[in-house]
Amino acid sequence: FSEPNIVDGVQRILSGTPLYGDREPPPYDTMQYAPLHYYTCALLCVVTGTHAEDVQAIYIASRTVSLLTNLLTLWLLWHLGRRLALPAWSRLLWITVLFTAMHEPYFSRPDGLYLLCCIGLFTTTIRALEEPVTERRMMLYAALWGTVAIFTKQSAVGPLGATGLALLLQRRWAATGWFVLFTGIASLAALGLLVLSNGWQNSYANIVLGNVNGFSMPWFLIVPPELFSGLAFWITPVALVLGVINVRTKGRPVDKYLLTGSIVTWGWAFITGMKNGSNVNYLTEHYILSIPIILLWVRDAGDHLRTAQLVLISGLVIVLMARCAS
Repeated sequence: FSEPNIVDGVQRILSGTPLYGDREPPPYDTMQYAPLHYYTCALLCVVTGTHAEDVQAIYIASRTVSLLTNLLTLWLLWHLGRRLALPAWSRLLWITVLFTAMHEPYFSRPDGLYLLCCIGLFTTTIRALEEPVTERRMMLYAALWGTVAIFTKQSAVGPLGATGLALLLQRRWAATGWFVLFTGIASLAALGLLVLSNGWQNSYANIVLGNVNGFSMPWFLIVPPELFSGLAFWITPVALVLGVINVRTKGRPVDKYLLTGSIVTWGWAFITGMKNGSNVNYLTEHYILSIPIILLWVRDAGDHLRTAQLVLISGLVIVLMARCAS
């Protein structure tokens, strides 16, 4: 139901109207997402000669942007798996599970571009942790990925917070400082452009107040079972246990980052999942960080744990098949 909101926003940009207008007079338009996906779709429309009145072409442009960002997301995830030294079969399993978990929001809303930016944030941070000589440059890239993410969808507060906390817990003081500095500069620059083009009050009313949907006990009782049950429910506790094992036995910076990120993004999904209008895609970032915890343990386990490996791999395959069937 949010796709018409994207089309409406793109029409406003193409017609020369500010994206974020006054919500109070009719027709009470509210552009509830951060601006970058709207502007990306509008740019494609300009390149293809699409006008504001051509609604069908705008729908096609929006879905084209989503499809392209999804394909880039899978490519970047494959690259991240290679950096983690995961074997090809586990990388393929990882991206296949993610792709089958992508439902409507990833093909018609900002979620596709947002997820691409989150994985870019995770990838550059992991490289900084593994290669300290590239720390400052990678923190710049991570900050840019994170800034684009939060100006695509406000949910990026969770992954950004998880990254900052993970760096702090590992006492990577220089990396933390660079990350905060670069993110602050990039965010202030983007915020300045947003305010100049749309005004402070209208931007705040749409992006912030437009998402204050309230909290209700019926929703509180409905959402948690959807978020944390079903065939995928076992990934969270298993990743938590194996993440602790990886940290205690290997102690690698990447293990610590994945575990911290998995926990923080789970908590962020739970908190934001209490909002009316939330959905199961709130847990996607959590699963992106949790599945490699399992795959890294499988890779490092000895032959005497082969049965456990097969059980965990079979579980991921079952999740994959269930998603395909649904």
